Amino acid sequence: MFPDIQQEILLLLCEKNGSHSHLIEHLELADTSELEALDINKLKSPKKRIDFKSNKWTFYFLEQEEIDFLETITQEKFIPRIGDYANVEVGITTGANHYFTVSLSVVEDYNLQEFAKPLVGRSVQVNSIVFNEEDWRRNRLSKAKAHLLVFPPKHQLHEHKGANSYISMDESMGVNKGYKTGIRDDWFVVPSIKVSEMLFIRRNNLFPKLIVNEAGTYTTDTMNRVFMKKDINIHAFVASFYNSLSLAFSEISGRSYGGGVLELMPSETEKSLLPYKEENEDLLQQIDQMMREKKGIHEILKITNEVHPERRIWLYR
Repeated sequence: MFPDIQQEILLLLCEKNGSHSHLIEHLELADTSELEALDINKLKSPKKRIDFKSNKWTFYFLEQEEIDFLETITQEKFIPRIGDYANVEVGITTGANHYFTVSLSVVEDYNLQEFAKPLVGRSVQVNSIVFNEEDWRRNRLSKAKAHLLVFPPKHQLHEHKGANSYISMDESMGVNKGYKTGIRDDWFVVPSIKVSEMLFIRRNNLFPKLIVNEAGTYTTDTMNRVFMKKDINIHAFVASFYNSLSLAFSEISGRSYGGGVLELMPSETEKSLLPYKEENEDLLQQIDQMMREKKGIHEILKITNEVHPERRIWLYR
């Protein structure tokens, strides 16, 4: 219908029926030829029940049987959510990522080593579920923006020639006049500088990703930071996320954008079900290796969804 657009197109046709029963039907059409062949009677007999107080529209892409199954799991609350174990926060909001995230060459050119912190700033820089120091060093040497500039207040910069030169250069470009930077006392001092034990990719293309931040890197608001609030095994926690149930709930909790991008904000990430089992730690290395080898998520799920006495990754009760 619109050949150059990447967004999914939703035609919403609503009709009052004078009752308190709310139903919806979802039909997928590939092109205008299918629209012309559509049986209009299908729209007159919707079958899916709407819970308009809690569910997003993406929930109703599923069949009623699937909706019933997921709602039953949610209502019975026998499978915990990510938020039961961890607090999820947006990554560091710099207000100008192009200025505060830099490559090794910029650090060296301006002698900014004492202000440059290790950073993973983009999902393409993570090809695994354990991000270690070797991964970070590889990004660093590949000329990726693998450093976050963390400057102190102006009175502590003293006569640091490189830092003052870099700050002055970007002031000449108006970086200090942005909304986020403009409301700070010292525009170049970024707040909320802290490292999380785990990372959750904010915008995902193939599938949602929860990652062990073994390298202890900082991240910007392109990722969510996951802070544990319970003393549990982080490796087992991350491995426990990779199952069909958790991924399905992430899909319906988040929102989709053009080109097939799934975005999950912190509150949406916390809603994802996560059937934690400590024995799932044994799966972490295998999942990590498969991702590094670029195995598809369906191949990984064949292993993680497997159920037998000594390993139950998502059959929780």
